[in-house]
Amino acid sequence: MQIKNIKLMVGRKTYVNAEKLGSLCLSLMPLIEYQYRVSPAIIQGVCQRCDAKIDEQYSILQQQRLIIYCWRCTTMGPTVKSDGHFIYVQKITPPEQCVIEFNWAGALTEKQAKVAQQQIRAWRQKRAHLMYAVTGAGKTETLLPLLKVALENGQNIALVAPRRDVVVELSQRLAPIFPELITSLYGGHTDYIARPLVICTIHQLMNFHQNFDLIIIDEVDAFPYAGNRALKNVLQGSLKQEGITHYLSATPPVNLRWLVTVGKIEQSFLAVRYHGHQLPMLKFRRINDWRKNLPGWFLELLREVVQRGRQWLIFVPTIQDVAVISSQLLDVGDFAGLSSQSADRNLQIQRFRNDELKGLVTTTILERGVTFGALDVFILGADESIYTKANLIQIAGRVGRRKKTPDGLALALGQEYTVKLTNINSVNKRIKISPISTIFLFSMSIFVEATREGEENKWNISRYR
Repeated sequence: MQIKNIKLMVGRKTYVNAEKLGSLCLSLMPLIEYQYRVSPAIIQGVCQRCDAKIDEQYSILQQQRLIIYCWRCTTMGPTVKSDGHFIYVQKITPPEQCVIEFNWAGALTEKQAKVAQQQIRAWRQKRAHLMYAVTGAGKTETLLPLLKVALENGQNIALVAPRRDVVVELSQRLAPIFPELITSLYGGHTDYIARPLVICTIHQLMNFHQNFDLIIIDEVDAFPYAGNRALKNVLQGSLKQEGITHYLSATPPVNLRWLVTVGKIEQSFLAVRYHGHQLPMLKFRRINDWRKNLPGWFLELLREVVQRGRQWLIFVPTIQDVAVISSQLLDVGDFAGLSSQSADRNLQIQRFRNDELKGLVTTTILERGVTFGALDVFILGADESIYTKANLIQIAGRVGRRKKTPDGLALALGQEYTVKLTNINSVNKRIKISPISTIFLFSMSIFVEATREGEENKWNISRYR
């Protein structure tokens, strides 16, 4: 078996069938700059790609032998079978300092620059770090100094986002800044190019093994990473033994806040948006039977948004609701409906950015990681269980993110004004307090929120996205 490009195997899990294993190992042996290790693809009933426990009912009869396979990660590459192996290839030589091209003419605010230096200090000390930043604080820009210095030191970095829409946006923003240094990986876009900065969804880390010196997890509290032990193991497996993890979030989960409180993780705090304007306050209006009949005042409100030269987003609880609401919208400008099942999702988002569409009806796939211009946001069924406090904070945070359009309407609509809706505005007001006071207040509420989050994680939300 010939090796076409050894660089594509370094730091990766290369799956090999039993009949090809010997010839591949013979090809690797003369390459003195590299070392390799071979491991069964399934060990003690656990898939070594996705860390899933394999039920023995998932088996096939092959050449008179019963072969167990993993069905959970079949979309990530060749089907993992119990007669297969993974080859892990590592480069022996240590990383070297290098000169990189860095094209950014912007400037950080004083607070952003302070946080950027705190991140670099934690990185130099090999300490895990949490950047706790309100929505619209400019997390991506604040990351640039850390990315630059780590790349200049020859490190491999993974910038991990919860959804492919976020990966696409981050890649588009960072590719001109770090030319020829970025590889983007997400569902439907998995062609790997060996470059030092990988921007990807969490599932793409399944194909890496001890490759990254630094992993930065954007929106660490978001599905699918939050509460998923298997994905946390996947992340750890893709990190080098001395690698470190940095976390980004506007709504950090209880476990991370606790680790900060006890001194296990460093923390930086960005309490204001980069343009200095206040966070949006989420308003509430009661609405009944909205799935059957949207009230006239709501349709008129959407028309006013368009007439003022703005755009609108309507968030709905389930995939089915996208079609239900879209069928009721009349004379509100050109719009599209989006969910995780939309094949043309990226195209419609780009049309929205280009102002070809005036609105989008969407599930929570657009709750975070995307930035638009003059925007008003409406949340239908905001009192329903699919929306958590973190969801609602993120959705409201889509409003007023641009310096030219720092204001806008964030309106929640439902049958009752719930506790979580009250909590959102209390959190936004509390963020105006000093960072130390805010950390203290949050640490005092950890045990109460842990119980609530435990209840929320019981929900199977796959049908909602």
